[in-house]
Amino acid sequence: MLWVSKLGVVYSLPTNGTRTMPKKRKIPNVSRRGDRWQVRFTDSRRTPSEVSFGFDASLHSATSIQRVRDQLYRARDTGWDPWTKRLPWAAAQASGYTINEGAKLFCQEKRTAGQRGQKGGWTHKTMRNYEGVLGQLARHVGTSTRIHQVTTEQLADFIYADHLSEASKKNRYTHIKSFMGWVGEEAPAMPERPAVRRKLVEYITEDELMAICRAHIDLCHQQQARKHAPKRGTLAPTSRLWYTDAWMFAFYQALRPGEIAAQRVGNINLKRSTMRVGDDLHTPKGKDEKLIPLTPKAEEIARAYMYENGKLRPPKARLFSRKVYKPLTVAFKRAREEVLPNRPKVSMKTLRASGGTYWRFKGIDPGYIRDLLRHKSITTTETYYEGVDIDRTVAVFQRASEQ
Repeated sequence: MLWVSKLGVVYSLPTNGTRTMPKKRKIPNVSRRGDRWQVRFTDSRRTPSEVSFGFDASLHSATSIQRVRDQLYRARDTGWDPWTKRLPWAAAQASGYTINEGAKLFCQEKRTAGQRGQKGGWTHKTMRNYEGVLGQLARHVGTSTRIHQVTTEQLADFIYADHLSEASKKNRYTHIKSFMGWVGEEAPAMPERPAVRRKLVEYITEDELMAICRAHIDLCHQQQARKHAPKRGTLAPTSRLWYTDAWMFAFYQALRPGEIAAQRVGNINLKRSTMRVGDDLHTPKGKDEKLIPLTPKAEEIARAYMYENGKLRPPKARLFSRKVYKPLTVAFKRAREEVLPNRPKVSMKTLRASGGTYWRFKGIDPGYIRDLLRHKSITTTETYYEGVDIDRTVAVFQRASEQ
């Protein structure tokens, strides 16, 4: 037997009429702001302690706050968890939306998940990309066409448009497949996946990176020698000499540019030779923190920056000065133009692939390289080997022809 108090507390009453420990029923905060509903749940025992949803009033049949709250109550009683799942009525009504209506709700939910730091959530840039592709799809099939009325042939015509490149076709297919998966079983069947040629990964060798570092040092000294150049402080050109160490560290650890700029002292354990990618202040790609091995050459660089005047720096201090993502990439591009002018695709992002190929040249087992690169599948790691294997084959034939 259940008894509900005026405060929304549910009591379980046994047959003898005495009350047991109360189970508090979480009351959602529901409000309407113009043409949008706002729903907020709070629980101090969960992480994060608060989650919220926003959706257009036109996409929901409820006309009062109490009706929305009643639907949420019924969903919670059947096991719906607002911390892990989307709105309970979204899947049931998604197929009845137009492309624009469904895309708007889809992007809002994914962006909200990204703001909470949940896996599968989006950044603002990703949301804009999806909005662009789905908006083009809506114009292609008709803005008033419902999702369940879209045919597979219409999707194929949109994805395989003649004026698109192979990469653009794959991009459209990926975006639409994700959206139709969100719609559910009533979504139209997807056409065949576009066949895209896999390109060789662009990488640079350790010697080429050393040459880029030397070019950066020369550029800094040339700028310092100018008449009106600042001689001291962070604006002095010579204050940017540490960029070379950051590039070398990213190379040996196969890090992305954003990860090297956000790396902190507390993420590195010199005793165990490990490094954690991602923390409370930085969410890496994939939304998961990863513990990776600290390579010996990267450990030497990290040790030099972790200690100051013989004392260990604070754990939250950035390993390489402050967060300077853009200056790092711009300086790398300028130095690369001095050394490798005919390879415009080489950028700071190339250091991650270069680190994987570097350890491949050293004969490291593919499984260990996958752990260093944090790949989910070994097939993704194997793409780093094709260029290396081709270079090795060419070297073998050259040596054979010289004999």
